[in-house]
Amino acid sequence: MRVQQSFLDAIIAHAREGRTQNSEICGVLLGRGGTVIELVRIKNVDPTPRIRYFMDPEGLFKMMRRIEDEQLELIAIYHSHPHTRAYPSETDRRNAHDDEGNPLWPDTVYVICSLEQPEKPVVRAFRLFLDHSEDEPLDVIATVGQG
Repeated sequence: MRVQQSFLDAIIAHAREGRTQNSEICGVLLGRGGTVIELVRIKNVDPTPRIRYFMDPEGLFKMMRRIEDEQLELIAIYHSHPHTRAYPSETDRRNAHDDEGNPLWPDTVYVICSLEQPEKPVVRAFRLFLDHSEDEPLDVIATVGQG
């Protein structure tokens, strides 16, 4: 996944806003050819937003329509851990799959922004499986088209 630093900075800023409300935040990174070109915030509607996120179905619907209409790719889903490390929880892994264990968003990367140390945010990317997660490299680029 290729991503500009400005998008990572936007995720950190969004996570900081959520932390002031003691809430996880969430959103998606859209793009083409594995390169992020847009960040879309999606409201966290989970009843316990301090420890979980659930993307607003209306926001997801709008995002899926845009993907189809504008021929974009869902490159990543992001969320924050306001008080814990940037590592997927069992809940994160489970919620990335349906009841039969199939990935809800195949080939999608999951990005977690940790504000465990608010002055030193950590952003990491993962592939999520039911029983484990695997680090996914973030290829940080200066601008789209450069690498």
